[in-house]
Amino acid sequence: EEDDDDEELVEEEWTLQVEDDQDSDQELLSLLDGKGRKLNSVSQWKWDAGFLILDFLQIFALLLAIASLHNTWTSQWINAQYWLYIFNLDIWELARNRNGYQYSTSAVPSAEVGINYTPYFWVWVLLLPALAGACRLYCRYVEQHVQLERIVTLQVRARTALFIAAYVLYLPYALVIARVFHCSDTLTIRDSAPVLVWVMDVNNSATCLSMTHWIFVLGSLVIGLPVLIYIPFKFYKVIHVHVFTYRDQRHEAYLQLKESEYVQELDSMWEWAFFRLFSSYRRRWALFKVFTLCFKLCAAVFFSLLFRFPRTQISLLMGLFVAAAVFLYSGLVFRIKSFNFALFALYLALLVDMLLLFLKGTGASNALLEHPYLTNELWVTNMVLFWLSAFYFLYLYLRDEGLVHAVGSSGARRAHSVWPVRTRPDYDLLSPASQYHMRLIMKARKLLRVSAESPVALAPAHELARYIQIVNACAREGDDSGMHDTLWSLLEELVQEHNRVARRSIFSATSCKQTAQNLLQLMPSFCLRLRQRERDFLLASPRMRRVLLKLMALGVFLNGAKQRALYRPMTAQSVYSLRSQERPGSSALVDHFPLPEEDESSI
Repeated sequence: EEDDDDEELVEEEWTLQVEDDQDSDQELLSLLDGKGRKLNSVSQWKWDAGFLILDFLQIFALLLAIASLHNTWTSQWINAQYWLYIFNLDIWELARNRNGYQYSTSAVPSAEVGINYTPYFWVWVLLLPALAGACRLYCRYVEQHVQLERIVTLQVRARTALFIAAYVLYLPYALVIARVFHCSDTLTIRDSAPVLVWVMDVNNSATCLSMTHWIFVLGSLVIGLPVLIYIPFKFYKVIHVHVFTYRDQRHEAYLQLKESEYVQELDSMWEWAFFRLFSSYRRRWALFKVFTLCFKLCAAVFFSLLFRFPRTQISLLMGLFVAAAVFLYSGLVFRIKSFNFALFALYLALLVDMLLLFLKGTGASNALLEHPYLTNELWVTNMVLFWLSAFYFLYLYLRDEGLVHAVGSSGARRAHSVWPVRTRPDYDLLSPASQYHMRLIMKARKLLRVSAESPVALAPAHELARYIQIVNACAREGDDSGMHDTLWSLLEELVQEHNRVARRSIFSATSCKQTAQNLLQLMPSFCLRLRQRERDFLLASPRMRRVLLKLMALGVFLNGAKQRALYRPMTAQSVYSLRSQERPGSSALVDHFPLPEEDESSI
């Protein structure tokens, strides 16, 4: 019964404090708006737009390479678009098309392409492991040569750059390895007789399954394939740790909470936990980047192993695209609802391209699949959907910068953030419980930061104790806002901080009470001591009084806390007695203020 009474008392106190905290909500909302401060940025839509366009161009370049190998799309279309190979960094394919080998019914003369594939292959195979090693060495260098407060920031930025490089270079890296498995038939003359020889498509001087070819294959399987498997696994390992709920509402609330804490510099978890890898997507699509990497890996595997079976290759690719379309169009992917329009438009263009490639590659006979109809169909589909998405991204940029649809209440133009953040309009749409928990967590984070930056003696232990009671009451309630686990984590941090400062802070409950009692006991003698000091130094000048007071304070700080008990009142009578007892070669001041004993640590 007593425990129930205590719980009711805590809940009553929490209710009263909720009412008292309403005045400070406006201050919190102004902080969330970011007025008058330069805040951290969590908006990812520009990066997402760049990645969407890059993914579209890379996959389209892959389809273009397949069409070039199997003579499915028209030569007019391939000649007009082969420069897009540059987005896959596919220098070999670009050089092959520039030299007039758009179609290859037999092995392409690799000597006429102008690129030696052997160094080209090994540079690519070792590129991503070299970048990972360079990032690791840089992180070790930072630990040893950089200031402590900047170590984590620099290491996180280096690893983020490595994640971006791995994502961008993933498909180009896979295509370089895939071409090692391409073998073509070529007709050569041996012993005055024509012989059909199976040679590498990228290096005609080496026959397939020869020692040279096996060196390429072993390099691909030992180095390249583990790298291609490890990158999606690493993305999954980093993301799934921080995705702990299956409900979209709770996931969205958790993301916005961490973003708000990072924006206000209360917590840097959003940065060092790599939230930028999944903070753009809804809960169901938190692993969207892993899905994209796996999609590229499957497409590269079909491109590699089914080179000699074009119909099977194109059919499997068509099945892969259809499965991905069913998966993508089953729901909204991005947190920005209108952003899904660009994703659906770009993937629709790729799906139509793949459908035309499938119909042409499987032998379908129709006038619409011949030039000029096929060329016009490809032009219209890709140009319309691509430029429609590009103009949509331009509109988002103008809106984000406040150039369109951004007129404030006073008539002045004001930028409207495209990214979902905790600003006034969005904040008012939350439930009352979510609003209060949001305010509570932000204020508690600010209190933790103030306590960490303050001296231990001046740490706000009383405020920490107060917030421990409030957070504890909130954490024991049922919560649908997605912040329940965050409240428990915050409660643990508050308890740890309170335990650290409670014994030494003058604001802790026991310390304040004991300090007041000691002060009441010492107050009479302290007043008498002040009067006696005024009487002792009555004939001394004010300047000399200040000098003696400074020497006294300096001696206290230099001798340390262990020697303070040895200090005796410095009165005129004690000075005269010391002078009368002063020995030759000694100092009365030194004898009265003994120096601390030297130990090995001080030496």
